[in-house]
Amino acid sequence: MTEQSTSQNPDAHEVVLCEADCDLLDALVECGFELDQFEGEARIRAERLVSLLGLINQYPVESIEGPALVAATMLCIDQYERGRRQPVIATLGAEAGASPRFPGGFNWRSTLTAAAAILILVSVTVPMLANMRRTALQQACLSGIGNIALGLTNYANTYDNSLPIRTASAPNGNWLESRANSANLFHLAKAGFATFEDLTCPGNPFAESGSVLAALENWPSAKATSFSYQNVMTDKRPRWNTAPTMVILADKSPVVEAAHRGQPISINTLSASHRRGQNALLSDGSGMWLDSAQFGNDNIWVPDSCQAKHTCFVGTEMPGCESDSMLIH
Repeated sequence: MTEQSTSQNPDAHEVVLCEADCDLLDALVECGFELDQFEGEARIRAERLVSLLGLINQYPVESIEGPALVAATMLCIDQYERGRRQPVIATLGAEAGASPRFPGGFNWRSTLTAAAAILILVSVTVPMLANMRRTALQQACLSGIGNIALGLTNYANTYDNSLPIRTASAPNGNWLESRANSANLFHLAKAGFATFEDLTCPGNPFAESGSVLAALENWPSAKATSFSYQNVMTDKRPRWNTAPTMVILADKSPVVEAAHRGQPISINTLSASHRRGQNALLSDGSGMWLDSAQFGNDNIWVPDSCQAKHTCFVGTEMPGCESDSMLIH
């Protein structure tokens, strides 16, 4: 006999067929679903049960996986609901010349089905859209870094393979207080080798427009700076497009950001621009994505002397050699 309850969990909602439908379903199974075996009201009930069971074959989705399965299931529900409602609307409209309308009363089952569909779609769509947005910002930022590489190449061809330098040393010997090194990168745009848009990461919500920056000699604040640049305020500075290859620019350094706030630094922190890592520009002109602060054996945020430390920058730290990355702003 057909079981009338489909739930074995006492806390779950019980789904029960009426006694007449249970008996009829048993009879349908025994006669191989031959509708000719039934007459009158039993025939009507049998036709409805067969029609309902036919949905299994009418809307197959078993070959679909992942988010597409959710979308296909929601489409099947919608198709079934449309087909179920249309005959009812037509029948009501034919009575006494009445205009077509939906059946009266409030259908909680349809409302809950729609709400469940919306919740499923939101749970799938929102994370997917957020990930697409992060990826788009990451790619837009990397495109700007490609333009910076072209500007650095042109600058190096003009100035004996040098990286941009406007201030060779920090005032009072403290680059953290003066932000003098960010002015060196700013000089790339001021000298016409790049645009301020190239030097602005779309992931930086505090960035200023090019029209504002054009009248300045440096970014107005550390927050407005989008990239950190190799510390060139030392005699041990690298040159463009020479070996060994090293990182000379990347999304804004979280270590310097912490230092500006007077907080201890962690050398393995990721840039806040994209949160999952940082775009980086190498001294050979290539761009790449780094999902950590390490490039080979070198930490791009701190000089070799700080590689194994959790400490505070005071603004006097310098690279240990020409190939020692130390990105600051």
